Amino acid sequence: MRLIALCLPLLLAAPALAERYHLRVKEADQETIQVVDAAPVGELEGREQVRLIDVRGKTQEVELSAIVKVEEGHPLPERIERKRLKLRQRLLSRQGKEVSKLLRRYKRTPKEERPEVLAELERWPPAARVGPYAKELDDADSEVLVQLALKEMPKLKGVDAERPLVKTAVLSKHPKLRARAHYAACQLDQTRTRDYYAQVATLQTLPERRVRAMEYLAGMGEVAAPSLVFVLEKVEMEINATQVTAGGLRRVPVNLGSRGGAAIDAPIELPEASMLQVKTKVVMHTLREIQGRARAALKSISGEDHGTDGKAWRAWLDERPRRVEGE
Repeated sequence: MRLIALCLPLLLAAPALAERYHLRVKEADQETIQVVDAAPVGELEGREQVRLIDVRGKTQEVELSAIVKVEEGHPLPERIERKRLKLRQRLLSRQGKEVSKLLRRYKRTPKEERPEVLAELERWPPAARVGPYAKELDDADSEVLVQLALKEMPKLKGVDAERPLVKTAVLSKHPKLRARAHYAACQLDQTRTRDYYAQVATLQTLPERRVRAMEYLAGMGEVAAPSLVFVLEKVEMEINATQVTAGGLRRVPVNLGSRGGAAIDAPIELPEASMLQVKTKVVMHTLREIQGRARAALKSISGEDHGTDGKAWRAWLDERPRRVEGE
């Protein structure tokens, strides 16, 4: 039973399957086993019950202690899956409002009495808490609630709490909060955290965001190696595309009429050329910095240097397990 409770957040986060639930049911002082093909909508307050939706679209609330076993199932019908997602969103919205009320209460409560409010917060499912905690990080208005969010979010397994922590680490205006959010994300799951940083570093977003994400990724050590190689490959492609685009658009031939029967074509600068040139320089500077940081981090991890060649580093990464086994 404890295994079911621990795995439930992961089941809720995964694509829904109509799994076969074997439920212990009491009828007329007799205990029977009821078999239901259903998928989870969400945990309820107290985290001792789960709401299920069956393949016909009917919902029921089940005590976790009544679940005898869960067998692997098949995809939920598309119509029922849409209904499940709507019901889940409504449930999380209602639960999130209650969590937000408790957070405001926590802030007003004297320090010595806050553990009681925290105990009430912990009765709500992790999926209901992650949104309100993330909002406190975005607002950063209350140090009390920011501290609470950074302390509690690393405990929220299986509900993608890494994403809002990485968002705070990259976007927040407060350097100390950024560092604390990065630490909390790494506490929660280093693999997911490094992959999120790699995504930001390779997105066409503001340069400072990309470089900041790269800084965090480069500082994560050996666990970051796969994402560092991914960044090198993506940035190499972006550099090539930027060079081709900029080179092709800066100057265009324009027909200026004819003289002696021969057309006169003159290359001129486009009105947007200067802006394009400035933008290209900024983009290239950012890409070179990201590329350099990724290369330096990989050199530190591997003790080798393959330059900025993404393919060479990919080959090193693919060979890495065999090298470790041979040592």
